[in-house]
Amino acid sequence: MSGDDVVLAFRQAMARSADAVAVYDDQGKLMYANKAFTAMFAFQEAGPVGSVTDIVPEEGREQARDMRLQLGKGKAVNAQNVPRVNALGMEMTMGLSAIPVMDRRGEFRGHIEFLHDQTAEAREREALTTTLSRLMTVCSASPDPIIVHDAAGGISMVNHAFERVFGVSDLVMGQEFDFVPVQQTAVEEENLEKVRAGETVSYESTRKTSEGTERDFEVNAAPIMQDGEFTGWIHILRDITDRKAAEELRLEQNKLQGVLEMSVAAAHEFSQPLQSLTMDMGYLLERLKDFDEDTREALQSMSQAVGRLSDVIRKMQGITDYKSEVYSGDIRMIDLD
Repeated sequence: MSGDDVVLAFRQAMARSADAVAVYDDQGKLMYANKAFTAMFAFQEAGPVGSVTDIVPEEGREQARDMRLQLGKGKAVNAQNVPRVNALGMEMTMGLSAIPVMDRRGEFRGHIEFLHDQTAEAREREALTTTLSRLMTVCSASPDPIIVHDAAGGISMVNHAFERVFGVSDLVMGQEFDFVPVQQTAVEEENLEKVRAGETVSYESTRKTSEGTERDFEVNAAPIMQDGEFTGWIHILRDITDRKAAEELRLEQNKLQGVLEMSVAAAHEFSQPLQSLTMDMGYLLERLKDFDEDTREALQSMSQAVGRLSDVIRKMQGITDYKSEVYSGDIRMIDLD
């Protein structure tokens, strides 16, 4: 292949390149631009070849001067997030590679620039950064403890609430943090397997706090996926200890109310028949001398039973609280004493 063939091949490669290619002389005058350059910077078909292009915005001029100094010394330049502006005034972000063109005496004669449009990528990064910043703000402000794990279980992030509740202000990122009581290990492993499979789970569990106590939490866990691959998970914990205590108190109050209503109803229904029975027993006891010995003993035993029944009714009428005791098997009964 002759030198002319090499030059032709090089020119064809630049012309067909999807990235913008531009050749400048040592005065900064544009000597060549491929179609991608013309389209990228919204120039007319003829382009600004033969003139000095004004595609560097104010905020990028110092960087451009430094690049030219490096190129003038025969050094190649590579840079990312380089600001440029097209003929329509639209700001753009470029990845730039530039190589100097030196003559046979080693003197600088110009340079070749290869530009890759990173505008969309830069906007995506900016949007992602903004989103992450907002999420971090929400996490920091959340009153609920939040912890983010990597795929191996190491800590990626905790919020202020987590540090406060669990007393961990000196966590080392990447390390594991065990705050799950032993009796909850099986439940945690079961739910973690679901999360690793891509499921979002919600369940109740206990955790050890900074005070050394165990409190009840509603745990919400969700996987963090990237390109379909599990890369970690996030835990959001809500303390429900007080809520559960209030629920248990409400249930106890409902039970007490039921006991009170039943005892009042029972005492009311038993009291009138009992009064009649007491009067009849009194009448019979007054005539004990008219009965034989066995009948007298039976009547006295019945009188004592009526007295005990009266005591039970009085206890039922005086119930303000209650406790139960085992009667038989799983059956419990109210302790009236």
